[in-house]
Amino acid sequence: MRPRSLDLRRAFTLIELLIVVPIIAILAAIAVPNFLHAQIRARVASVLADMANLGIAVEAYMADYDHYPPSRTVLPDGTPASGIFAGRRLYLCTTPVAYIARVPLDPFSQDPNLGPNGTRIRRDALEYLWQNLVVWAQNDGTIYIDYTWQRRWQVFSGVTFWHSTYSYGPDKDYQAQWREPTYDPSNGIISDGDIYMLGPGNYFIKKEPGMAI
Repeated sequence: MRPRSLDLRRAFTLIELLIVVPIIAILAAIAVPNFLHAQIRARVASVLADMANLGIAVEAYMADYDHYPPSRTVLPDGTPASGIFAGRRLYLCTTPVAYIARVPLDPFSQDPNLGPNGTRIRRDALEYLWQNLVVWAQNDGTIYIDYTWQRRWQVFSGVTFWHSTYSYGPDKDYQAQWREPTYDPSNGIISDGDIYMLGPGNYFIKKEPGMAI
């Protein structure tokens, strides 16, 4: 039996490859950034929804107890409730009354670009950073009101804010004391900045670079 000869008419010619490969590269260069941008926009939308739900939960807590969940210096298990663990302060909204089923995780807090000391660290996603700006709980269980914080937040829209929530934002870096501007997607797919919400009222504020908060 004679072997079949190769049918060259079914193969791509060099000219065809030289035309098709650049076209595929151009399409990929257009499609990949758009896909990444769509992913980030979806995560930002999820963050805004999560933070709004947290705002509703703490307002419900306020309605029952006549104060917001206090910012704690130490959690019941002995973990400092500050820095990257600040989001865990909202566990009071889940038990014994479930104002929210669980404290959601910030999708931008996983494997951040920079840790608290400017070094790269790896970790699982954390809860959103939350702070009651005027009520603090001490290690001995006593609570005091810090009016200095309250005065600092009155500059936005003439409204007195009592609590804040913020996300690391798509740049995934950790900047203490709200030093970063507000994330703005018009500055690029992954621009510098965090996402801030102040309450009551769930105000998503626009913070400019260098604006003291």
